[in-house]
Amino acid sequence: MFKRSYMPNKRPPFGALAESATSNNPYFTTGAGGMLQTVLFGFAGLHLTDDGLIQKNPCLPSKWKSLTITGGGPEKEVFKVTR
Repeated sequence: MFKRSYMPNKRPPFGALAESATSNNPYFTTGAGGMLQTVLFGFAGLHLTDDGLIQKNPCLPSKWKSLTITGGGPEKEVFKVTR
C-alpha cells in the first residue's frame, strides 16, 4: 500500500511527485510530506511528545531490513529499526 500511495505519481527525471497519477504538475509538496510522515511516524515509530521525540512500536514493511533516521529532533538523534 505504501508504494501504491506514491509510485504512480512519480515523474521523471528526478522522481518528483505529481498531484495525481494522471497529472504532470510535479512538486506536490503535501503529498511528499504525507509520504515522509508515513516513514517517520509509522515505519520508524517516532512520536512527538512534551518530552521530545521518542520511538515506540516501529513497524517496517515486510521487505525492508532496516531503517535509520539520522539527525532527528533538536538533539539530532539517530533512530534505528531492524528486523
